[in-house]
Amino acid sequence: MSTPSTRLCVLISGNGSNLQAIIDNISAEKLDAEICGVISNRPNAYGLTRAQEAGITAISLDHMQHDSRESYDKALQDRKSTRLNSSHQ
Repeated sequence: MSTPSTRLCVLISGNGSNLQAIIDNISAEKLDAEICGVISNRPNAYGLTRAQEAGITAISLDHMQHDSRESYDKALQDRKSTRLNSSHQ
């Protein structure tokens, strides 16, 4: 199988219905992509379970633990860069 043309990091906050649609389209070969990770801003989001069931690296980064949007965005970027990129190497 060839390497997908696009690597995706999917951000979720709840049920993960859009995540599931992406997973389904990749499985049906309608979307030439690979989901390299899923990040939720809510630790109890059902979408994390969907990701884990599909064998996708999934992490939670609780937005309530940050005092500003800028602080959260920086933590999100740092987490994506270190944790998720290392899952593909």
